[in-house]
Amino acid sequence: MATAAGARDFVTTTVGDTTPFARMLQLMPEDAAVLGGSMTIQYTDIEALWRRAGVDGDADDRLAAFHDIAWIDTFPQPPIMFGNRLPEQDPLSEVGFAFQHLLQEIAVVDPPSNIVVVATSASPSDVVGALESDPVWSADLTTIGTESSPYFAWGEDGASVDAARISTFRPLGQPGFLAVLGDQSATVVHTNQTEPMERALATANGAAPSLMESWLFEPVVAAVAGREVLYAMAFPAPTLPDPAAVIAADGSLAPQLLDAATLLLPYLGIVIVGSTDGGGEVQVDIFAVHADDHAADNVASAEAWLESESQRTGTPFSELLPGAQVSADGSLLRITASGQDTYRRAVAMAYTRELLPTGGTGATS
Repeated sequence: MATAAGARDFVTTTVGDTTPFARMLQLMPEDAAVLGGSMTIQYTDIEALWRRAGVDGDADDRLAAFHDIAWIDTFPQPPIMFGNRLPEQDPLSEVGFAFQHLLQEIAVVDPPSNIVVVATSASPSDVVGALESDPVWSADLTTIGTESSPYFAWGEDGASVDAARISTFRPLGQPGFLAVLGDQSATVVHTNQTEPMERALATANGAAPSLMESWLFEPVVAAVAGREVLYAMAFPAPTLPDPAAVIAADGSLAPQLLDAATLLLPYLGIVIVGSTDGGGEVQVDIFAVHADDHAADNVASAEAWLESESQRTGTPFSELLPGAQVSADGSLLRITASGQDTYRRAVAMAYTRELLPTGGTGATS
């Protein structure tokens, strides 16, 4: 059986001007975020979670502390890997690492073409050893060679589900694919299809462009330079107003409810970032990415939106995003806010289609 793929080691400490956020973006294919697509991109720095919780030790220390600290309030976004079953330890025998070994994760959620990339503190040999000895799946294990790196497979493409083999790592009992990169600590790539795996490996090995160079993330990374990014959520499409926003209390259509003053001119996508300047209070930035240098065209509309009310809560958005300040720089419209629950609220607004809805005239893209 093949050993870990011969790619560069993916260290997680900051080196020079390269941050964990930037390095994880460099591992995800640029075309994983398609303009106008329905996928979401999520980044989580789990290593920073432990540090902010006062747990600076190794994986054993993290496991011992987990039930005492739970999931700290200031870190509202668990990783995609292992889902809501983080304390479970069965992944150790299946893939050689568990939640306490997770450091950073970036995931593109676009079923069935999800790509999850995780930097871990586990050694590549531990991961490969678990794959080869796993009593449930190892009999199906094969290695597939590519021009970039080999990767492991437990079957072919498809959405097959085996309820008898459901686990923390495989919540639907699906076989899938896994690549193991790195020399000292393992960075793993997990997909359920061949094509996204091979695109991710080409990107990780520098043979294809990454999200770091994408229209969606390149300006954002520059905007948060010097800050530690704890978590981020991105949508490569603008927010379109919820159709329910024009339905009156009596059930009739009332288009006048959708005040044109609260709608932004068209933009391209949204990135929500939670970051700190050295371990202090979390700052939340909501970036609306525009074509070219048109972000300034939306400042007045964004300010009007902040003063309008959420139809779901009846609360002004300026209160849901405490201390919000609007600015523009080139392609980025930026709303900066603070507050314990601000990141969680901003992400929820994106999913309920209330965050910076567009629909005004005079397109900027």
